[in-house]
Amino acid sequence: MKIVYRAALLLFFICQTSMLFSQSAGVAIDKDRKAWLGINVGGFWQGSDIRSGGGVGSGFTFDYHFIRNSTSVFGIGVRAQYLKSTSFGLGITRDFSIQNNPSLNGSSGNPDYASLTNGKNYVFQNYSTDVTDLSGNVIISLNRLRAISRINLYVFGGLGGTGYIAKMNQRDGSGNLYDYDLINSSGQKSEIKKELSELRDDSYETYGEGGSKRSWALTPTVGAGFGIQLSSRVQLAIEHKVGFTGTDLLDGNGYGSKSRNDIYHYSSLGVHIGVGKLINGGPVRTRTQSNTSTTLPIMQSIINPPVVRITSPSSSSVTLEDCTASISAIVENIADK
Repeated sequence: MKIVYRAALLLFFICQTSMLFSQSAGVAIDKDRKAWLGINVGGFWQGSDIRSGGGVGSGFTFDYHFIRNSTSVFGIGVRAQYLKSTSFGLGITRDFSIQNNPSLNGSSGNPDYASLTNGKNYVFQNYSTDVTDLSGNVIISLNRLRAISRINLYVFGGLGGTGYIAKMNQRDGSGNLYDYDLINSSGQKSEIKKELSELRDDSYETYGEGGSKRSWALTPTVGAGFGIQLSSRVQLAIEHKVGFTGTDLLDGNGYGSKSRNDIYHYSSLGVHIGVGKLINGGPVRTRTQSNTSTTLPIMQSIINPPVVRITSPSSSSVTLEDCTASISAIVENIADK
């Protein structure tokens, strides 16, 4: 419950950070692609009844994103993935629960440790499993965070099929059973591993309980990734994927005191190459119009009133009695006659 609570808090923090950036930051990736091809390599191991000894894997991915831009907080896409790997396991405790295990009780010519007497009817388990995994997943990513910072955080989940063939190393080079009484089972883990390595050869000649034919299991998968998008064509990513196989035979052993269905883990480093048409991944840019206005001065014309100027008689004051007079005048400041 604590893990779920912490994961929810982390997701909430990431979402809030992404939305904050979306309001204040510019765009680092303004062009992008919806289709991406990836190649990856990494470590592959099991969570099973037998202690994991590690392994390696590699594979390919094809991603197609329906929503991949810088305006949406979340993006969504789909993925097809192919994975090829080999995982190893090395038990460091005595396993007496082998009476019903056809790989170890002598069935079909297999090694018969179950019939040994004097308390020797046990083995130290081991396995080498060849795995082929095909899966389809839905990807949910943080679009805006990727566009502004080049950091691509995403989760994915889906369904697939896991094909496997498990083998054991329980005979020496001459076909004889190993004498496990030579192993000091009460010693340190490192000492037990060293003694087992010196006792055994490097061949895995015995098939596990699943037999010699490849078996298939329906496998739900989940995972998460952290990527750095270098450009519109190249992205580097670290991912971790978990597959829940629904079978207890991925390690070749379905019997034991702690029998449980096996899961696999795949941690990888990958390179993703964008293919297809280049699209505009940046936000819509709108033209900003200036709100400034220019005030032009209004020129007001000054209109003078009409003026009558007498030109005749020329004297300013004239007094005449019983006479006929001639007066001339000029009217000024008249626009129309």
